[in-house]
Amino acid sequence: MGPFPRSMQQNEYLLVIVDYFSKWIEVFLMRAAKDTQFTSNLLDQVCKQWHIIQRLTTAYHPQSNLTESLNLNLKMMMATYVDQNHRTWDQWI
Repeated sequence: MGPFPRSMQQNEYLLVIVDYFSKWIEVFLMRAAKDTQFTSNLLDQVCKQWHIIQRLTTAYHPQSNLTESLNLNLKMMMATYVDQNHRTWDQWI
């Protein structure tokens, strides 16, 4: 998710990972994000080793995408905490 305004800790993105089976959510702060990070050979090898089926989903379509629905909720929650200083968004994650 992002880019957001660069925070004081230089973060601009959030990586949101959802386990569709258990609905467990993990959120990670990131300074940079590129599509190649999620389609790399290393990630493919890790997924194969752990028997993980990686599913890349269509962005910005929350009706059929649990992760995008969560992203929308996260954005609304972050907006209530950020107030006037948008460079502190990562402190509230």
